[in-house]
Amino acid sequence: GNTIDRQITGLMKDADPEKFNRRLNETHGWTVPTPVSDGKNIYIFLGNGIATSFDLDGNRRWASTQYIPIKHHGFNSSPILAGDKFIYYMRKLFAVDKATGKQIWSIDICKDDSVYSDSFHDSLIKMPIGGKEYVYAHGTIVDPADGKILWNGPFAKDNASIPTPVIADGRLFHLANSGKLYVSKLPGSTDKPDLKDECSLILFSKPRGDAYTRTMMCASPLYHEGLLYIVDCMGHLFVVDAKMTQVVYKQDLDTGLETGSRVHPMGTCYASPI
Repeated sequence: GNTIDRQITGLMKDADPEKFNRRLNETHGWTVPTPVSDGKNIYIFLGNGIATSFDLDGNRRWASTQYIPIKHHGFNSSPILAGDKFIYYMRKLFAVDKATGKQIWSIDICKDDSVYSDSFHDSLIKMPIGGKEYVYAHGTIVDPADGKILWNGPFAKDNASIPTPVIADGRLFHLANSGKLYVSKLPGSTDKPDLKDECSLILFSKPRGDAYTRTMMCASPLYHEGLLYIVDCMGHLFVVDAKMTQVVYKQDLDTGLETGSRVHPMGTCYASPI
């Protein structure tokens, strides 16, 4: 299979070096981002740069491609719909007209181009500020109307982060791979919106270590009736009082994994609780 993949990749580069001269050696596939729908059409972003839309009968409405070099672990953030725009992340943030697929704006939100740098894998979410919805993308608040950045600070900027944040009770809960929970009140207005970490909760008791001696967080937290349910990659459940930001209890879900497991050095529990 890998030999055929390499042959296909080589033929693609020969056909159009500008479009296809990119690294395609990651093995996670391109269909990690979750599609979205407005009830009338389905909108899809694939990690290889293809954005497309289908109607509910399966007819393709439009398709577009961004030629961004693939970085380590690829592009896995799920896209969102905001008004008349379909917005997705591929080192840049792109907004296209959801009716035509025509690009409306794109902005740089990653400044460092090294392997892990400040790229991320958490999905885009909507953030309500002053009665209007904005886009929150890994510590950056963006106006979906024109791509203007309202705020871009140090909040929750852990590199290559994966868990998607949640908003509940007027606060943003952003969980990092390292096991640190960032908590901030939502901005009250767009005048000078900012996010300030009001929490010092770190769920792992020992230092992070290297990739073969530590666990990490990949699953997104679940909020329910004042509690956050958080699962690490080794199958440990942490239940956190969202208001007090304190661990209520911790439980081993008995998946049979341990740090340094031969299945995978960082475990296999990646699915988010529902």
